Amino acid sequence: FMSIHVHSAILAVRRLEHFQSWLREEFGNTQEVFREVFRSLDHAQAGVLTRTAFVNGARVLGYPCEDKATGCMFSLLDRNFDGEITLRDFQKLRAFAGQEVLKELVALKNVVDEKLGGVDACFKKLQERERSVHHQSSMPKRISFDSFQKTMNHAGFSKSFPDADLKVLFLFITAASGKHANGFLTQGEWVLLQGLSSSAITGCPARLRKILEEEYGGMEQAFQRMHTSWMKRTLVKGLKQIALAAMVRALCAHSEGEGYEKHAERGVGPRRPRGRSEAGRPFSALRSAAGSQGFSAGPAGAAMRPGRQSRPQSTSTGTRSALPRCLPVV
Repeated sequence: FMSIHVHSAILAVRRLEHFQSWLREEFGNTQEVFREVFRSLDHAQAGVLTRTAFVNGARVLGYPCEDKATGCMFSLLDRNFDGEITLRDFQKLRAFAGQEVLKELVALKNVVDEKLGGVDACFKKLQERERSVHHQSSMPKRISFDSFQKTMNHAGFSKSFPDADLKVLFLFITAASGKHANGFLTQGEWVLLQGLSSSAITGCPARLRKILEEEYGGMEQAFQRMHTSWMKRTLVKGLKQIALAAMVRALCAHSEGEGYEKHAERGVGPRRPRGRSEAGRPFSALRSAAGSQGFSAGPAGAAMRPGRQSRPQSTSTGTRSALPRCLPVV
């Protein structure tokens, strides 16, 4: 879904490139031509173009695309982030190169990943820069273009790509979120950069987006529908696994109980492991414990009473000694 959001901005870049090509073919590419086109679009003679004025003026001028396609280009021309296009902003369209913009976006993503620790870590650096520039006590939730530009320059992006227009890249990220440019980026808008890849630029998910919008009414509705369906399947699968585990435990306990019953019917108890007591302790440990309490082991390993010694054995003659069976311990 991030790639589809990014594709919306890529589509705006392609449409702006088409609009530029159409102006060149119809009127020319000189600075004076673009000045006259700007005046033709500005029917109210206000000196600036709002979104509505830009869309209506392009239609009157004869641009063959529909109003929705024209409107999505407006965000990439609003270089002052105020919802208006000045003549100076419009003149930037003469040098606009869509393919170069997309290459610079991929380069920006690589700088973010390789030098700034990734999209999430980079946003934290942007927040720190914003807080230090504006002397804020708490961590800001929005990032201004100035902080964005200084952070990228410090990472070496402008040195590697001196001709890159960072303001257009900033506007591209805003356009990917579907919101109007206001000169700030939120974390929700910034993370859309994760969907930027070579496949998102060279691919064409427009058909998929169209299907999702026709079927579900929008991208957010489509995501919610898919997420709900996935949660239902996951919940059913988890309940089945829990029930199966409980059944296995019950069967094991039942078979173990039948084994004890069979031993009880035969008059014998269950076999104990060799060399261990009923409590699971080795007999050697029991002997040590008995010795520490004053017990002594007889010749067969049987424990004697405290204060008594085992009966001495006879010598090689094979006869027992005439000493008493037990002697007091001195």
